[in-house]
Amino acid sequence: MNASALHLDRRRLLRLLGFALAGGLPTLASASTPDEKYPTKGVRIINPYPAGSPIDAVGRYAAEALQKATGQSFVVESVTGAGGTIGVAAAVRAPADGYTLLAQTTGALVCGPMLYKSAGYDVLRDLKPVWGLRSAGLVLVVPPNSPFKTLEDLVTQARKAPGKLSFATAGNGSPQHMAAELLSNATGIKLMNVPYRGAVPSQVALMGAEVDMLFDSIAGALPQIAGGKFRALAVLRKSRLDALPDVPTMQEAGFAAVQMPPSAIGLFVRQPVAEADMERLATLLSKAYAADTQVQARLKNLGLSDITAGAPFAAQVRDEAAFYKQLIQTSNITVG
Repeated sequence: MNASALHLDRRRLLRLLGFALAGGLPTLASASTPDEKYPTKGVRIINPYPAGSPIDAVGRYAAEALQKATGQSFVVESVTGAGGTIGVAAAVRAPADGYTLLAQTTGALVCGPMLYKSAGYDVLRDLKPVWGLRSAGLVLVVPPNSPFKTLEDLVTQARKAPGKLSFATAGNGSPQHMAAELLSNATGIKLMNVPYRGAVPSQVALMGAEVDMLFDSIAGALPQIAGGKFRALAVLRKSRLDALPDVPTMQEAGFAAVQMPPSAIGLFVRQPVAEADMERLATLLSKAYAADTQVQARLKNLGLSDITAGAPFAAQVRDEAAFYKQLIQTSNITVG
């Protein structure tokens, strides 16, 4: 290219830039038009456990509601293993663009990196809570033919035979695991931890009497209790559950020290992320939830109800992290 042609091209470029700055052409900073709202493409929701759990149910509800509200596809994908930490790690490794969400329970989320040295993420630093539903709590269940009629019966036998009674969990670091460790810590008994790859396999194990007990989510346990496949000994919550009026709380059963902070199942996203985008998702989900009484009833049957989002949701995650950190250190819990 000769000098005069190069000079001409430069003048044309300057005119184009001037035109762009005057509003005639979109600049790089305004490549997305103001009315082009997030999301503008499909979104993946990672479920760190097998399908069929309350976590999966929340993820699929969110996917359906957000797809209807935005017109974009939201697909739930199970990425399982290592107490849910593999799925969480996959969400943390994803691009920080808001197009990969994580469905997880707050208790398991904060416990994972405390128990698995190889987890490779920090929940409070790497993940932002977006929207969730608070859980009704856990219930301690045993097989229907179990010799234990009360929690006192179980604890008494555990004291007689340390380490002989076993409990199933949905994986190391899960709320079920932490509840059993809390019971052990509060009573001085020793129990054998038998982790499974999710809530459903742990239920199947209890039905087959492979283990002696299970702290199950109220959501997951209610159908099994109603069907005579589980016997409930106590609920891990401050008040009795309307659906289980004859089942005492831990305090009523004589074990007031066995208390856990409220948990929730919700959506999380890798940091940093545009606040407005996540607020948009939370608002859309809350509106959809409030408008659909059938969904409310369905999720309430899973032990999930009150919405949490924004700053209160983030504060709940911090509170749970502090509680479980102390429990893990006090009980010297290690899994790998």
